[in-house]
Amino acid sequence: MTPTIHELVRLRIAAEADVFAARQRGRTVAALVGLDNQDQVRVATALSELRRELAGMGQPATVALGVSSGGTPRLVITATWSITARGPIWRAPKGSPRPPG
Repeated sequence: MTPTIHELVRLRIAAEADVFAARQRGRTVAALVGLDNQDQVRVATALSELRRELAGMGQPATVALGVSSGGTPRLVITATWSITARGPIWRAPKGSPRPPG
């Protein structure tokens, strides 16, 4: 049987201020699910890293935090974003060889 995911909070991350809110809510939800303090910090760090990666693309993201039902409750983090073509996504550092193709 596939566990059901119960969404607790959905956040839009588009600016630095949103990262702080996501980190705080991520830690709160992680605590509610029963994760220890170190794992709460890991959740907050993962949300910060996600934003850092997306900042390079200039795209907002939506992050949903939830808990799975059935068996041991588990924290579920789902991130969604879209990529729009506005030029190259990857740029080689100056002086590096161009990739083949």
